Amino acid sequence: MVSYDKRRSTRGGFRKAFVPGVALLLMLSLLPIAQGREHDEDQTGDCSRSSTGAIPIPDLGEGIYLGEQGGLYPGGLNTLPREHEAAGLDLASQIEPLDEDGNRDANGAIAVLSIGVSNTFREFQDFITIVE
Repeated sequence: MVSYDKRRSTRGGFRKAFVPGVALLLMLSLLPIAQGREHDEDQTGDCSRSSTGAIPIPDLGEGIYLGEQGGLYPGGLNTLPREHEAAGLDLASQIEPLDEDGNRDANGAIAVLSIGVSNTFREFQDFITIVE
């Protein structure tokens, strides 16, 4: 019993020294980051090389880039073709609430899943705000 108590007090002493030591190392490792933030305000970015010279896909029109035609839709167009809209509305009309077993249920739920970070997260948050 005495040897158990000795080991326990030794470990407790180790923990008491270890935790503050780790905290100190963590703070020291973050110090360069914090210092860099103070100097960011004084620096200006070099925007002279911000363009690759490539034409944006919507502006490319019927032009070709890497073997693919420009535009957001076939034929180099940027306007939604009627056929695409009709197909999308047809698919949307087939969405129905389901129960937890996947069966149609007027009292069921329709799930929407967002996968991604950054822009995806921000856009989905806006969507949630609209539907609530």
